[in-house]
Amino acid sequence: MWIHGKYYEYKKDYNHAITFFEKSFSELEKGKHTNEMLRSLDSMGSSHSQVNDNEKALHILNKAYRIMIYDQISGMIRISILVNLGVVHGKLKEFYSAINFLEEARDLNDNLGTFYKSGEIFMALGICNMELKRYKDAKSSYERALKYFKLSENKYHEAGTYTNLGILFSYQKDYYQAELDLKTAINIYKNIHAEEARIMNAQVELARVYYLQEEYIKATSLCKDIIKLNDVNKHKAQAFELLGDINYKLSNIESSLKDYEEAKKILVTQSMPCDYVCKKVAEVYFSLGDYQNAANAYKECF
Repeated sequence: MWIHGKYYEYKKDYNHAITFFEKSFSELEKGKHTNEMLRSLDSMGSSHSQVNDNEKALHILNKAYRIMIYDQISGMIRISILVNLGVVHGKLKEFYSAINFLEEARDLNDNLGTFYKSGEIFMALGICNMELKRYKDAKSSYERALKYFKLSENKYHEAGTYTNLGILFSYQKDYYQAELDLKTAINIYKNIHAEEARIMNAQVELARVYYLQEEYIKATSLCKDIIKLNDVNKHKAQAFELLGDINYKLSNIESSLKDYEEAKKILVTQSMPCDYVCKKVAEVYFSLGDYQNAANAYKECF
C-alpha cells in the first residue's frame, strides 16, 4: 500500500497517494512495525502538504513526531519527519519553529554522516531566512542547496533554487545577478519540460526585476507571454497585477484598472486572497478623486 502511494506521489497525483498511505498506516498501526508505520504517516503528511492542506499535514506530522520521540526512533525516517515538519511550519508562516526543525534535521545528518534530503533542508532554510529578511543566511543556505541538487542532478530543484536566488538578489537590489539567476531557472525548466506554473513563477519574477529597473517594455512583453499560457494560476494573476502597476506608472489608468480586475478575477476563481489587488484599485480611484469607487474597492479588502 505504501509503495502504491509512493507511485502516485511520484506522478504528483497526491489525492490517490493519500488514500494508499492511509490504508498502509491503518494496517501497520495494528502491528509492531513502528518504523514502517512512521514512514506511512510521514508520507501522508507530506502529501497533504503538497495539496496545501497544511493544517491536516501538521496534525499528522505532529502525531508522527510524538511517536518518534516516545519510541526514540532515529535515522532517515527521523530526518524526513523533521524536514516535513519544517516545510509545513514554513507554509503556515511559523518561520522560527520551521528553522528549529530544519536545523535539527541538518544536525542529525551531520551526526550520522549522511546527506539525506540535504538539498531540501537548505532550500527550506533559505526560504525561511529570506522571509525573516536574514538575507546573508538565506543566500548561504540557497548556495548549499544548489550544490546538493547539482551533485544529485536534480534539475527540477536546481531550477527552483535559482528562482529563489533571483528573488533574493532582487530584494537586495542586485538586479544584474537576479536577472542571471532567473534566466538560468527558466532555461532549466524549459529544458526539462517542467509544468507551466514553474516556468511562469520564474518569468513573473524576472518581469518584476525589469519593472524595478523601469524597463517597462521588457516587463510588459514578458507579462504578456505569461498571460498567453494555458495554465490559470496565481502567477498569471501576478502578471496581470504587474501589468496594472506598469500601466499606472505610465498613466494608462483605464488599462491599469482592467489589468487589476483581471488579476482579481483569477484570484477569486482560485479561492486565493485578493485584498492587496483591491487595495491597488482603491488607490487608483483615490488618486483620480473618484472617492465613491475608491471606498467600494477599499471595502472589498475586508
